[in-house]
Amino acid sequence: ADGRPVQSLQGRSESWKIAVSSDEKFLAIASDRGVQICNISAGAALQDLESKLSSASTLSFHPELSMLAYGTRQHGKFVEIRNLDESETFAQIGHSYGVDIVSFSPDGSVLATYSGGELFFWLLWGPITLDFSHRFVSQAKQIAFSRDWRFIATVESNAIGVWELESGFSDSHRNLHLRKLKEL
Repeated sequence: ADGRPVQSLQGRSESWKIAVSSDEKFLAIASDRGVQICNISAGAALQDLESKLSSASTLSFHPELSMLAYGTRQHGKFVEIRNLDESETFAQIGHSYGVDIVSFSPDGSVLATYSGGELFFWLLWGPITLDFSHRFVSQAKQIAFSRDWRFIATVESNAIGVWELESGFSDSHRNLHLRKLKEL
């Protein structure tokens, strides 16, 4: 109300991204030395999140659960999904190239990762499996889902792409298809 900081946290020398959980309980910082996390509702100090990642380039909180997904462009090239309440790794997803973006869909059922010019969609309940990938010509800088996650927008080097996500089932497998609607 008065414009003064409630709490001040000292991050690492090279911090790249921050995120706040939807319940406003946790703050996470991706940095050159991994992931730091703070329970801001309890006024706690930053803690290192034990991980195999020596550096983290990107992160995203699950919209409803105390889960955090984070990835790296260096050393290991994979994404970890961590359950923060139980302090355990839920899943690890390997990539051939560094991971530039991780983003949960608004309902939390799909995780999008962007690596090596490809956008991947991963289903989170049941075994983690790759459903779809699409090759982008230019480097995506950011991905945003619409609330109903029927559309995504990608910020690329010199344009914004608007895509329609179509979902369906064949046998017991969920299929995702991506169709470009517009480029701005």
